[in-house]
Amino acid sequence: MDDNGNPIDLSGEFPADVKTFGMQVFVNSAETIEVKGVWLTDSVPGWPDNTEISSGVGRANNQQNGLLFTLQRKNGEAWPPGTYRFELYVDDKLESTTKFRVADASTQPSAQTTPAASNAPQNASTTLVYQDDFSDCSKMWHGENERLNYNCGLGAYYMTRYVANSMGRSLITGSFDNATFTVDGFYTALSTPSEHGLLFRLSDDGNNGYGAGVYDGQYTIFRFDNGEIRELVPYTPNPNIKKGSTDANQNNIQVAAYGDQIALYVNGAHITTITDNTYASGTAGLYVYGTQTPLDAVFDNLAIAKFNQPVTLPPAPTSSSAEPTSAPTNDSFGQRVTESVPGRTRPSRFLD
Repeated sequence: MDDNGNPIDLSGEFPADVKTFGMQVFVNSAETIEVKGVWLTDSVPGWPDNTEISSGVGRANNQQNGLLFTLQRKNGEAWPPGTYRFELYVDDKLESTTKFRVADASTQPSAQTTPAASNAPQNASTTLVYQDDFSDCSKMWHGENERLNYNCGLGAYYMTRYVANSMGRSLITGSFDNATFTVDGFYTALSTPSEHGLLFRLSDDGNNGYGAGVYDGQYTIFRFDNGEIRELVPYTPNPNIKKGSTDANQNNIQVAAYGDQIALYVNGAHITTITDNTYASGTAGLYVYGTQTPLDAVFDNLAIAKFNQPVTLPPAPTSSSAEPTSAPTNDSFGQRVTESVPGRTRPSRFLD
């Protein structure tokens, strides 16, 4: 459909700027029957294959004008190029499958992946001690239950949450102290905007340590104290942090930790440096957090490099006039803890 809701029939090939798809289903039965329509990814770069995007159920007979199933993104953006499909079920039985493709935008340059290189601080001597391109899940926990689905695919690590207002974490094996921690991350078009990023100097049980990440053009740094999340830097906008879904908007996130100094870099730009000496070493990992579902994050190129010599991290930039903002909250979920910065709350112990 075009922006005015008028139908476009292009025999299964659609231009890159189409935002809404529709499937009109007519029922050839005198009796009223239940019809279900399911929209799924088939092969969309950067997204998991065979993933349900949306579905709907209706009842109709041959005396009616049929049922219309539509697919539209909540954020108003066009659908990424790739192959999708629509599955039609009658009384829970699959009756037909229709595939269609969204074409590449020929006038748009192809997205370039930002390599997760150790670029902070400048000229520091480091040794790579951990690396994962997620060609498989041999180094990361993977599995699915009623709350989550963490898996590898298309050379990336997907963290999907089915429970709102919760933080999901996936930790690696090893202990690291003075090092840089780097990863590429974004959330997909199937997700509401998610906060996602790195965990470091974390205790084995995950109850103590640090985290740093990005959310919708903003950054944050926090600390776990006995399972409670304490804010060290609240959500703060920064022009170097990309907004939006899909891998074209992924951010290269890097933390440099040496002694009591913690510096955050995004897309190669130094964002801030803080001082905190609570935890000196621990394991590392990835996290995703949000207050609404669907909720996911996609990661690639996780790397950890230890410092070979003493370093002095740069002080926090003073030129930025960005003001901290409040994180989204949802007070309907269980026991909560108020952070050290007013206006932001997070779950106290609901962590995976």
